[in-house]
Amino acid sequence: PPYAEVPLGGLPTALEIGYAAARLTFEHEVAGSKITQILTVTDSRLDWDLAIDWQTKGTLLKAAFFPAARDTQATYDLGLGVITRGLNRPKKYEVPAQRWADVTDASGAFGLTVMTDSRYGWDRPDAGTLRLSLIHTPAINDRWKWVDDQKSMDLGRHRLKIGMMGHGPNWHPAAPRQA
Repeated sequence: PPYAEVPLGGLPTALEIGYAAARLTFEHEVAGSKITQILTVTDSRLDWDLAIDWQTKGTLLKAAFFPAARDTQATYDLGLGVITRGLNRPKKYEVPAQRWADVTDASGAFGLTVMTDSRYGWDRPDAGTLRLSLIHTPAINDRWKWVDDQKSMDLGRHRLKIGMMGHGPNWHPAAPRQA
């Protein structure tokens, strides 16, 4: 379970409303790290720009999405095709995907596609959750001295973008094109 959560939203530090989009900026400090979130809402999707100054050691930062679409299967982009996978298992708790992952409701009527420009590890702990791994700085103990250099892995500044798009009965062709 998470030991800290970065809230999505709160009171924006900046707000821009234009003809084609609205942009809200939020700033948070959590567990020693600073996170700036810029949410851009258009008629077809929500884009989430993140600027992160990561200083939190011994932890993994994930973005969690809770789509209204419920199914035990999700579709993941592999670059040259797609693969459908089920929920997490003890030995398969994170799976790779290139640019997007999709959860379509078991009824087939609607779904949510989550897109990323630079992160590739996804997991599904339950039918109502899709998570994307963003940053990982592992905890290193005395037995693992041979990986001692990884205790500072991913510390520093990161910029990334996540997009979210709802869809009707079929993620194709919109998901690959939007991603």
